[in-house]
Amino acid sequence: MNPLRWGLIGAGDIVRKRVGEALRDGRGCELVAVSRARADLLEAFAREAGARRWHADWRDLVRDPEIEAVYVATPVHLHAEQVIAAAEARKHVLCEKPMAMDAAECDRMIAALSPALQQAKGFIAHGAGPAGDGWRVFEIWESQADATEFFAKYIHPNLPEGVTPKRTILELHNLVMAPR
Repeated sequence: MNPLRWGLIGAGDIVRKRVGEALRDGRGCELVAVSRARADLLEAFAREAGARRWHADWRDLVRDPEIEAVYVATPVHLHAEQVIAAAEARKHVLCEKPMAMDAAECDRMIAALSPALQQAKGFIAHGAGPAGDGWRVFEIWESQADATEFFAKYIHPNLPEGVTPKRTILELHNLVMAPR
């Protein structure tokens, strides 16, 4: 399996303490590029984070064709613009909390990502399940509390004789997958 190629926007504490290492060393991840507001610190930050390259402008990172996923770790007043731009560039998006400045920004972000969410639901409904090992979709339902969350209940049709059918719930929290 090819690693998910990440671009990281922002250089705050969360990046240095947790996220940078996870994107660089995490199984299935590759940190391709970084961007931060202070261009004079950018090259050193890229080396420290383990990224192959850097972009002085976050918009260039979002447009980078090698990047498949964008991690937004900037001040919250920038989240909406950056998440929407990444969604429009058809990237997977992971955004730090809080999500946005207000509910209207959240609504705009969700709307930008909505086509991808609907596509992910479609993949699951048509058999994309845990580990591809025979599990099938039993039921899909949306969260009442969060428009970006849905649940899929899976059942395995070929359990060994004498084993009680077991249903597993796979929760996909705040799923934001870009369409291909």
